[in-house]
Amino acid sequence: MSWIKMRASLLTNPKVIAVARLLLADPAFLAWSGFALRDVTENVTHVTGNVTRTERDVLSLLPVVTRITVGALLPLWSTVNECATEEGVLRSTDAVSLDLICGVPGMGEALMHIGWVELLSNENEVSFSNFHEHNTVGRTRSTGAKTGAQRSREYRDRKKQGGDVTRDVTETSQRNHREEKSREDKQPPLPPEAGGEGGASASTTKVGEVCKAIRAAGIPNVNPSNPELRALIDKGVTLETFVAAAQAAAKVTPPAGMAYVLRVVTNQMARAAQIAAGVGVAVVAWDARRDTIEAKARALGMEPWAEHQVVGRESFANYTERVRRAMGEAVAA
Repeated sequence: MSWIKMRASLLTNPKVIAVARLLLADPAFLAWSGFALRDVTENVTHVTGNVTRTERDVLSLLPVVTRITVGALLPLWSTVNECATEEGVLRSTDAVSLDLICGVPGMGEALMHIGWVELLSNENEVSFSNFHEHNTVGRTRSTGAKTGAQRSREYRDRKKQGGDVTRDVTETSQRNHREEKSREDKQPPLPPEAGGEGGASASTTKVGEVCKAIRAAGIPNVNPSNPELRALIDKGVTLETFVAAAQAAAKVTPPAGMAYVLRVVTNQMARAAQIAAGVGVAVVAWDARRDTIEAKARALGMEPWAEHQVVGRESFANYTERVRRAMGEAVAA
């Protein structure tokens, strides 16, 4: 199986970023990528053909071009891994050949400029002098590669070790379950239902229903006398809200308890109160976006903007102004 090593930090490697900057100054790359079509007319620091590029524009494109660079290096290094000599030399290769291997115009010249590739004196061979720092060519690596039997034996050893870990985890889980069951048996009894012994109130009945539902959802340690629980019920929190929070708590690893359920419900109530009060909810002006402008036009009985009209098409700015006038007339009427 053929493989190569690619570092996780390549995207932030200074030389990769340098290659990306060189590509952004290469007319062939800009024409290939389509970035040359961007309209930039501010202070000039990069000139490519008839298109002026600003430092701000280059910086905005660098993250994209850096990722293009890393993607282009994969087929190049794969080719070096398979075809280069043990000294890291690719024969019958020049800058144009490197562009074709990478699939990106300008890559060959850029890699030579930063020193990752050297064009040898015969101009028909290139050298990857530092390739052996992180990779080895296929012929060199194959002499020390593990056999299938070695890999199978290592897999069996790892699986055996994993079985020991699983056994320990199972025993711990069973012990925790017994302890949890013991705590559940010690829980205080639920309040009596309305009409039963003691003449419980409607509020007490609701507490009992909520506690039963929470326990059924997988949270055993429920205390019906919890003042926070009773306060939330008195505030009108529904049974469904408690059940949803309990189900979420039961899915946490390790499973959470009643404190988690109460915290989730309290946060939901606080967020609902903020929304009701308009806190943190962005208000979009009707003329801020096209969809809101056309929605306002429909409300006023106007047609949507004729975007695809070939002859005499109204600009969207004029359409917006017409909607604004119609809105003023509607208010005045």
